[in-house]
Amino acid sequence: MIKLKELVDRKYEDKEPMEFRYNLDLGKDDRAQEMHLQFHFQRAAKDSNVWMLTTKIARVEAADSQCYYIGYEMPRSGLPLELICATGLRYFKLQMQSEIQLRTNIDFSIGTVTEGM
Repeated sequence: MIKLKELVDRKYEDKEPMEFRYNLDLGKDDRAQEMHLQFHFQRAAKDSNVWMLTTKIARVEAADSQCYYIGYEMPRSGLPLELICATGLRYFKLQMQSEIQLRTNIDFSIGTVTEGM
């Protein structure tokens, strides 16, 4: 469950939330180093219900870093920041699921064409 104190670097304009950050703990990698993703949430305008989530997944040996920009609209203003954060993370999760499906299809197709070789 996301708590307000976990939403850092909060910025307001006339008591209206405009942006904040959230750090998602991913555990440790194979070298026992802490891993996390930092998400930045920014409101489109003061009177807008549109938010933009941005994050970057660090590069790995065979691929460059990946930047994600996900815009979404909340149903109304005045919603808790925790809900705004959770909604953005859900959209990011859907994007990850779509990419996992694509990579699974690639894996399957390569397995099929290289079978028996």
